[in-house]
Order: sequence, then structure tokens, then C-alpha cells
Amino acid sequence: MKMILTTFPSLASAEEVIGELFQKKLIACAQIDGPVRSYYRWDGKLNDGEEWRVLLKTTAEKLEDLELETRRIHDYDTPQWLVLDAKASVEYLKWVNESMVD
Repeated sequence: MKMILTTFPSLASAEEVIGELFQKKLIACAQIDGPVRSYYRWDGKLNDGEEWRVLLKTTAEKLEDLELETRRIHDYDTPQWLVLDAKASVEYLKWVNESMVD
């Protein structure tokens, strides 16, 4: 199983992207945290702002399509895209896999 951490500039933006990813059956689950305060360097300047952190859960087989689709519809030019390998119970993995089947 794969877990992806990304961020969005607003709750509405996060919800919109999550909805599209569910429609395309690229994720089994999404969790939104926020708002969080982010500090980062961009174009040589230190910035800070409010963001919404999203945890996406998917399979290794869907990961590449998920990344391509997320980047296509994401508000940011360079969205955060952190992929974590996760171990889960047999029952949970079964649910993840079944959640993304047509």
C-alpha cells in the first residue's frame, strides 16, 4: 500500500481534487488535516501561508496514474508529492484494493 502526502491552498481545492480522484478510482481513502501553517522558500524568498494537508491511500499499481492525474488538476505548479510505503492488515489491504475496482 502507498500513502501520499500533499498540500492544497484551500479546503475547497483539496475536496475538489479528492472528488475527481475518487471518481477515477485512483484512491481508496483521503484524509484532510488543516489548516496547517507552512513555511517554505520559493523563488529565493521565504514564504509562509495556510494550507490543507491531505493523506491519500492507494496501491502501488495505481500510484503512477494517481500522480499524473493529481499533477494535472492540482493548483500548484510544484505540488508536494511524498510517497510512503505502508504495511497494513490483510483486511485493510483487501478493502483498499476492493475500493478502487470498477
